[in-house]
Amino acid sequence: MNNPFPTSLQLRAEAAVDRILAEQEAAAGAFRSAATAFLHFLRDQYFPLGSPVQGWSLDDIDLALGQWAHDVRDPLALEEIAQDIVQERLGS
Repeated sequence: MNNPFPTSLQLRAEAAVDRILAEQEAAAGAFRSAATAFLHFLRDQYFPLGSPVQGWSLDDIDLALGQWAHDVRDPLALEEIAQDIVQERLGS
């Protein structure tokens, strides 16, 4: 916030945005860790009849999990989404 004299509502909104972003990062980090763990597990498995998922090759599954394990969303976009959510909740 660039306002040198923010209102109480602005401070609460900023704190709420910070909380949402922290919650998102914690959950996204856990998701990436789970995707990485599952990717390692999958690579250690042998499927004698091919892929365990109909319509997906093992390479497709490996690629998807690899992307999920390393994908990080744009922080500015996330902040804008969080700000919109907070504004909706505050009714402003």
